[in-house]
Amino acid sequence: MSMRHTPVARLTSAQRFVIVAVAQRDNSTLMRPNYARTRYALQDKGLIEVNETGSYALTAAGKEARERIKQSLETSRSTRPERA
Repeated sequence: MSMRHTPVARLTSAQRFVIVAVAQRDNSTLMRPNYARTRYALQDKGLIEVNETGSYALTAAGKEARERIKQSLETSRSTRPERA
């Protein structure tokens, strides 16, 4: 399987949310019906996979995306102006 680099900016907020939920093993959130389309889209992009137990796991590309999400959040927090 070839690794496709998906920039964080191209991920929707729902896709970012699902990647974080997979990383945290939050299956109750992942099984909500409104995230079904997002899960399938992330599987198509090769970012998550279903393992033999039926739970979701991040692929290597998904782990990279998770790291980029963390970095972008840290960057946005550090560049946000202080409120008076």
